[in-house]
Amino acid sequence: MLAEGGILVTKSLLISYLAQKDEIDPAARGSILVALDKATGETVGDMLVEQRLHGPPMSYMHDGSQYIAVAGGGRDKDDELLVFALRR
Repeated sequence: MLAEGGILVTKSLLISYLAQKDEIDPAARGSILVALDKATGETVGDMLVEQRLHGPPMSYMHDGSQYIAVAGGGRDKDDELLVFALRR
């Protein structure tokens, strides 16, 4: 797995993302957010995001839930902070 925007390591996960353009389709503009189990290396979740992600993923807790935030957009879309809830 390439770590295009950096790698986030939590207690049990390794989280990064890949450009959809490089992995699936040369004309695509999205990204694939991927979470791997640190102990086994197995993919525990992945999500196709319509926007191109950029910058390092960040993590925070709120009301007992963990969230991953990543900057997205650029070029033909406005920049914004995209936030994803982790569910197990």
